[in-house]
Amino acid sequence: MLFLCPQLAPKHDIISLLIRDIMDIIGKKFGKWTALEFVGRDDKSNKIYKCKCDCGTEKEQRKHTLVSGESIQCKTCRMNDFNKVEELVGKKFGSWSVIGKNKNQQRNEWFYDCVCDCGTKRLIPGHSLKSEWTTQCHICRNKTHGMCYTSTFKIWAGMLARCTNSKLACYKYYGGRGITVCDRWLKFENFLEDMGLRPPKLQIDRIDNDGNYEPGNCRWVTAAVNHSNRNINRFKKEK
Repeated sequence: MLFLCPQLAPKHDIISLLIRDIMDIIGKKFGKWTALEFVGRDDKSNKIYKCKCDCGTEKEQRKHTLVSGESIQCKTCRMNDFNKVEELVGKKFGSWSVIGKNKNQQRNEWFYDCVCDCGTKRLIPGHSLKSEWTTQCHICRNKTHGMCYTSTFKIWAGMLARCTNSKLACYKYYGGRGITVCDRWLKFENFLEDMGLRPPKLQIDRIDNDGNYEPGNCRWVTAAVNHSNRNINRFKKEK
């Protein structure tokens, strides 16, 4: 018999439920990770498990990062996926033209000799090109509004990436489930006009977690409010 009220349940039933909750993912695979054993909780009471990647790397992971798919493999495997042998020489990524490549043996990573349309040369990691993290040199970026290195611009760029770049792990929580950026905000200057400069330590938050990034549905909030809003919307959806 399962007791739903902890106050009325016998002590041994409560212990059994706690043990079952802890053991439920041991032996299961999450991407390339296999959960081996429960090792305790962190300072925020998150369950921590010792995990082993398919390559043999062992690392402690929080349960929610495994279950949510936030972490599916170790850093070595992730970099190997980014750096699979692929001929990028001769290709173009945004304003960058790839003209050569070099292997960084220490980091086990390919770097590519690139030339921007303006003539600027730079050595760029292959994953930065393929993920579209960089599409032009800093000189070209600063020709428009001169705010490319501000936190406001980084917030805007991250917002676009989450909704449009299917190569990002977080894409499935945004663009992958239909969240978009309104046409007006595809231009940074319009986003800046509507939202203003990012206040110190605040994050952009969608009031309706199932709504789009657009005027009227976005605000600047603390990390705690942002996290709480996601949980409230998730609870409403489940309910």
